[in-house]
Amino acid sequence: MGESLKSDDSASRKDDLDFRKAIVSIEENLKQQVRDNVAANHQKFALATGSMTADAGESGEITNETLKEKHASTEMKRALAAQARQNIDEERNRHTQKMMELEGKVHERLKEVQKREHEVFAAEHMLERELETGETTLSNVQWHAAKEEQRHGTLTGILGRTEDTLKSKYKSKIPPHPYSFVEGAQTHENGSPLVFLSRRHQAR
Repeated sequence: MGESLKSDDSASRKDDLDFRKAIVSIEENLKQQVRDNVAANHQKFALATGSMTADAGESGEITNETLKEKHASTEMKRALAAQARQNIDEERNRHTQKMMELEGKVHERLKEVQKREHEVFAAEHMLERELETGETTLSNVQWHAAKEEQRHGTLTGILGRTEDTLKSKYKSKIPPHPYSFVEGAQTHENGSPLVFLSRRHQAR
């Protein structure tokens, strides 16, 4: 896009230069035309007074022909200058149209970028809020866990003391296992004696 703009700018400068050259040429032609008109008027005045010779008359005809050529050349240059000016205006209009289109595209792209930026900002804000909520929830869970652990420790201590108290209080009152005295009695893996029931008890 930058190279296209540079080429358009170079073309516009060239057209401006051509237009200026055409204007300068037209001015020179007009000045020459004025000088030729003055000379022709002098010649006409001399012919009217009878002081001109036949050679002077021929010179006057040549001058008139030259004036016609100059006039035609001037008109042609005017037409070229007008065409150059029209070309410059058209090129300027095309350049302006391209710039407006580019500005429109840039504006639309900028709006999209701003919209995306707002969406990203909103997402970041939401994530921050969720993170804060998660941290608060984690802190509450940790606090409750600490309280429950403390309560568990307290209950464990109470149960331990209660168990010790009950053992010490009722140890002498708990009768021994009826088969614990049997020497060589078979025991379970946990150490408790195996109890063998009679066929009558098994039938029950």
